[in-house]
Amino acid sequence: MMSEFTSKPYSLVPEASLIETLPEHQRKRFVKALDLMHEDIGEAISWEEIATRSAISPFHFHRQFTQLFHETPGHYLGRIRLQHAVSMLFENQELSVTDIAQYCGFSSSQALAKALKRDLSMTAKAIRKLGNDGSADDIADLFDKLAHKDGNDESIENQLAENMPCRVTHFPQRAIKTRVLPDVDFETLCEKLGAKMLDLVFVTPIKDLDKSWSDDNHQAGAWVAPSQADPEHDIHIKAGHFICAEVYVTSDIGYVAALDGIYYYAEKYGLEINPDGQCLEQLKDIEWTSTGGVVMSMQVSILS
Repeated sequence: MMSEFTSKPYSLVPEASLIETLPEHQRKRFVKALDLMHEDIGEAISWEEIATRSAISPFHFHRQFTQLFHETPGHYLGRIRLQHAVSMLFENQELSVTDIAQYCGFSSSQALAKALKRDLSMTAKAIRKLGNDGSADDIADLFDKLAHKDGNDESIENQLAENMPCRVTHFPQRAIKTRVLPDVDFETLCEKLGAKMLDLVFVTPIKDLDKSWSDDNHQAGAWVAPSQADPEHDIHIKAGHFICAEVYVTSDIGYVAALDGIYYYAEKYGLEINPDGQCLEQLKDIEWTSTGGVVMSMQVSILS
């Protein structure tokens, strides 16, 4: 099991794995095209303009993109805009649907509503309710509809997760001094705290991972020596074995796939997740770019 883990973060980004197959000159052009698609998410830029700005003829771009990504560039653009919209509906309850639509490149709230109905069979109101009250499985099912599919309509994120390298490590007793964080979405929290985000460890009881995102009892804080932690108010992590992984993700879909990858690993090697244990997550790097990727360390407690 130990040999499956490498020091390099494992990418759960389908685009990155797919463009690796391209010759260098084509890969550079597709990287530029993808950057433009994500940078101008709110500008409703057409895929034809993206092709021209990437020094590729629209005809060849459409053909090559569809062959490589198993969807047309127009469908890809619509899907990533919808991914952003769904994440914002989950995380930004105070924003109006009109504001979210404009931010994500839809011409109007009606255009967003039409896309939600067509691709997800849901309304914006229902998605917000799902974000508050839905189970982890409900949310995973929704994200699966927005995942990058291969030629057989299977999620590439899930395929990557099934092969995610992990390791089993024993840790001594540890402790985290809790910190009260602003009640804002993840992206805003990163903007507020900047590099200080890398000092935080996010802790969720295993038993809460299946609950709705609003109901899970997660806490955050910084590592301290167990002797420095308050026995009542800080977090104490018992000594034991953990499944560990370090991943690179750029979306909520990638994050959910990473957590699934740890469970796939446990099942593959006959390991039992500790129902009374904890899931620990810590950011190792943040990309301050249009894709907003993060490198994340994940540890899930198992029974010895």
